[in-house]
Amino acid sequence: MSGFKIKVKDVQDFVKSELVLYASGRGKRFFVRIHAGPNVERYVVETNKGTVGFAKAGEAVQHFNDS
Repeated sequence: MSGFKIKVKDVQDFVKSELVLYASGRGKRFFVRIHAGPNVERYVVETNKGTVGFAKAGEAVQHFNDS
């Protein structure tokens, strides 16, 4: 049986693109992006009005709570 191999490029692409669901309710969802770069829209709030990205957690949480 051959060993399972992954590629660095695949890992980097995953880290830059993957969103993880943190919270949801009342037609809205709060995602956290795995990517850990500065000024990256790491927090994403999705509502029936659309999707908004935030670089700061506090702003994202406020938007989620106000929506």
